[in-house]
Amino acid sequence: MDQQNADAYVNRGMIKEMSRDMIGACEDWHKAKDLGSEIGKKYYSGNCGF
Repeated sequence: MDQQNADAYVNRGMIKEMSRDMIGACEDWHKAKDLGSEIGKKYYSGNCGF
């Protein structure tokens, strides 16, 4: 797993969420999840079921 990249995607997703860009946020959290991030998985599963 590339933890640094996964963390960057999680953080960018949070910024997009704050900007009310949920589609972009979910895309970033999905990428973080694919990179093996448990935090990305949590955010994705908790916020992206639309």
